[in-house]
Amino acid sequence: MRSFIGLPPAAATLLWAGLAVAAPEDALKFLQNTGQSGVAQNVGLDAAKKSEVEAIASDLSGKVGGKAYFILLKRDEDPEPYGGLYERLNMKGKDVLVASNGTKWEVKVAALSHEAKQAAVDRALASSGDVKPIPRLKILSNELHLALSQTQGKRLSWNEFQSANAGKGWDGTRMSREYETYKATGHTSGGAIATVGHTAPITHTSSSSGWGTWAFLGVVVAAVVGIVIWRRRKRDGDLGAELKQTLQHPEAVLADVVMNMDGLEEHPRFGQLMDAYSACENKLKDLKNGAPTREAVSKARALNDEANRVRRMFDEAKMAR
Repeated sequence: MRSFIGLPPAAATLLWAGLAVAAPEDALKFLQNTGQSGVAQNVGLDAAKKSEVEAIASDLSGKVGGKAYFILLKRDEDPEPYGGLYERLNMKGKDVLVASNGTKWEVKVAALSHEAKQAAVDRALASSGDVKPIPRLKILSNELHLALSQTQGKRLSWNEFQSANAGKGWDGTRMSREYETYKATGHTSGGAIATVGHTAPITHTSSSSGWGTWAFLGVVVAAVVGIVIWRRRKRDGDLGAELKQTLQHPEAVLADVVMNMDGLEEHPRFGQLMDAYSACENKLKDLKNGAPTREAVSKARALNDEANRVRRMFDEAKMAR
């Protein structure tokens, strides 16, 4: 991971300020010497903020299995010319190139159609509200990952889905409901997660100053989001453990019943027993494969009673044999 030709932020900023026309060429030369991810910047981010953006690029590269390059520009610079670097850098498939001045975004991903990429960008901007550029870049990266996963017919895991949608302000119940919708349909209730340059302008308020001024607030917001994610994961981990423990009893009952069912085929209530067993087994599978929510734990407790009813029917049939 490198950030603009190895110069300190002030020097890099001065160089780009004097070479406005040649800036895309400078970014090209720098990114040609990076690995799977890289950040070229002309906004003078300090080391901590630069590292944060580099981490976002590296994380996106790892998730999509391709390159992820970000180019951060001053507010008065147009990101559109930088979109042409995608082909010149021999990027293709799932490789991602994002150029932005904090208010306009040029996004290139060969594996996504223009419509799919526009939808991902629009969702990121719509969900981020007044979030500033760096956390918005994080949200955009998550949306692009979602879109690329969808094109591959791949569903995100529960933890990946939570991480990808952490910036949307959903509570635990909403997150679980959206995940169930996503598993069934491939998109959330807010719109399809679809499957090339695009510039998405963001209306600039008088108090907004692009990357530099809002970088610190971006770090604060990202830290708060990180805490929220940690708390949710801890809560979900506790719910997951409780759900697993609650399901142990019905799972054991059903396993014992099915292993000792030989000889009961002629019993007059065998059909009812099988229906009850199948219904209970299907609910067990759904709960084991679903998200660990409070509702799931409640259903698991109710399933204990159903499993006990299956056991009683089985015992009665055994005694009558």
